[in-house]
Amino acid sequence: MAYEAKTNWQLDDTVTEQDMNRIEQGIENVQQTIASATSTSTASTLIKRDTNGRAQVAAPAAANDIARKQETDAALNMAQEAEKKAQNAQSTAQSAQTKADAALRAIDGIIGGGQNFNDYRQTGFYRVENAASAANFPPNAYPYGTLIVTKNGASGQQIFLSHGSSQMQIRSFWADGSWQPWAKVWTNENDGPGSGLDADVLDGMQPTDQAHGNTVMQRRADGATDVTTIVANNWFRSTGHSGWYSQDFGGGWHMTDPTWIRAYNGKNVYTSGHLSADGEIYLRGTALAATRLNNGMLEFWNGSGWQPVGGVKKVQRGFTTVSTSTVDLGITPVNLSKSFVSANLSYVTFHGNTFGTHETSARLINESTVRIEVINRESTPTRSIAWEVIEYY
Repeated sequence: MAYEAKTNWQLDDTVTEQDMNRIEQGIENVQQTIASATSTSTASTLIKRDTNGRAQVAAPAAANDIARKQETDAALNMAQEAEKKAQNAQSTAQSAQTKADAALRAIDGIIGGGQNFNDYRQTGFYRVENAASAANFPPNAYPYGTLIVTKNGASGQQIFLSHGSSQMQIRSFWADGSWQPWAKVWTNENDGPGSGLDADVLDGMQPTDQAHGNTVMQRRADGATDVTTIVANNWFRSTGHSGWYSQDFGGGWHMTDPTWIRAYNGKNVYTSGHLSADGEIYLRGTALAATRLNNGMLEFWNGSGWQPVGGVKKVQRGFTTVSTSTVDLGITPVNLSKSFVSANLSYVTFHGNTFGTHETSARLINESTVRIEVINRESTPTRSIAWEVIEYY
């Protein structure tokens, strides 16, 4: 069956068993074709030199067929006869020599380092000697071997057989003068690890869907396979709503939108270390204020600095002499809803054998004023009152 190449592979295509079997069958077909090469004149086979470096072809029937030694000997004899006749007639000799040289070049041309492989488009066998520096020489090939040229009309093929490493490279040329790049042909002599053949990376390893070492990974019918550890020096990427999943415990990480990384199956998140966020942390859709403990005091981030949660913000205090019914004291402005005044607000006076009780009040009348008032004031000496304004967060 002819090999049918698939040339429309896409990045996300799945390589099936049928694909691998088809590829391996193609490789086997090429191997069989190469293995059937022979040094005898067998139809529809590749030409292979025997242990003496020789190969046979059938008798030529068309003008562009390969000439055998029998034909070349005949041509050589004709050239020699022509050379003999040329001794008697110079003009006849020149004509015979031209024909003989042309026949020799077509049969046994030599390609060296100063030549161009693109110049060899005529059917024939050409000996290649030290041709590594020749223009359009097959890349990375041993510089000694044989070039076979086959021509069909104005187009044709070149086949280079390297002596040193059993390499074969082929390319095609067209009537417009263009050339295809050289292509390497793999055989049982030049395949194996390091050869460059894709199939050789599987050399000596068997496919399995289990987590065994030194094997080729094979997927099961559901597309899954088992591995032990995956080590990557780049991103581990997932597509769709998938991500990482724990087969044993039913949790993992995944994404279903461009914003959030989600714990799969609503699993709790635990760490023995720390959680850190440069942005905000949300609870049921509401951003939580960032908090911290600073020397035992709970503080929160108010957008520009850390602020204690509750507790005393500031205390202002003083000692004031009161000689009138009312005294107003100026203070640093405070929040009236979060501040109060503390003062010693009663005292006793004695007049002879009698005493009187006097009451005093202290209050904030605005954010920057404390008023002290004496209630039930009698004619008494000037008194001193200690006061404090305490403001909370």
